[in-house]
Amino acid sequence: MIREHAYAKINLALEIVRKRDDGYHELKSLMIPIELKDELIFTKGVGLNFASNVAIADNSIIKVYEVMKNRYNVKEGVSISLIKEIPVGAGLGGGSADIAATIRGLNRFWQLNLDSKEMRKLSIELGSDTLFCLYNSPAIITGRGEYIEFINSEMKFEHITLVVPNYQTSTKEAFKHVTFYQHDNEKFEQIKKSFIENKRDDLKDALYNDMLDANFILHNESRLYFKALQTQGLKPHLSGSGSVIYFLDLNQDELERLRELTPSNYQIIKTKQL
Repeated sequence: MIREHAYAKINLALEIVRKRDDGYHELKSLMIPIELKDELIFTKGVGLNFASNVAIADNSIIKVYEVMKNRYNVKEGVSISLIKEIPVGAGLGGGSADIAATIRGLNRFWQLNLDSKEMRKLSIELGSDTLFCLYNSPAIITGRGEYIEFINSEMKFEHITLVVPNYQTSTKEAFKHVTFYQHDNEKFEQIKKSFIENKRDDLKDALYNDMLDANFILHNESRLYFKALQTQGLKPHLSGSGSVIYFLDLNQDELERLRELTPSNYQIIKTKQL
């Protein structure tokens, strides 16, 4: 039996640089992994047996299995169990994390002995944020997610609060509403510098996400919630294309204010940087 953990991520900065000729968007993002995770268990099986504690509409795990089995001429089957804790349609990279964990898990289970270069190639082919999730280390991701620059920093966020609304956001639909493109290299480099130099307050004051307006267009409820939070002195941030909203370093008083302002059908999750 093989176990793999698939860790979620949050975006400290997300910049949409341009729309490419192939229809994808070129991005630049500083991301950190967090402890919220899914778990995948690989055991012996005939063909593919897949089970999950939640319904999966677009099962990328099966796609990874099919690609790796055919590409490496594997005869052995496998049973894969997914215990999902990362919310779906949340901007936390749960799908990409599951792809990366499946690549790592099948490599170990089938004893393929794939080198780092081959696993990187697979991750880029199979998902946009999957390369980041393959390594679970703070990094800057550019392009469509195929370029990675690891960042060394002493900065560690021990108190990250996630708010999971009662709605999901389709990344594809969110990008349809992106009309503004920027390439503010100075702004992004300042965030990178603050992270590397462990300037915590400077970093928190500079966080931004170019997907925020698109999220507001899709979910007016999100716009109203953000405004209510900001009016009460809180600093909400959107992860990815949403729908999850995160907070860094909330004290007890701020956490109580957040609970008072948050609808009862939203979920609050406390986690920390991996």
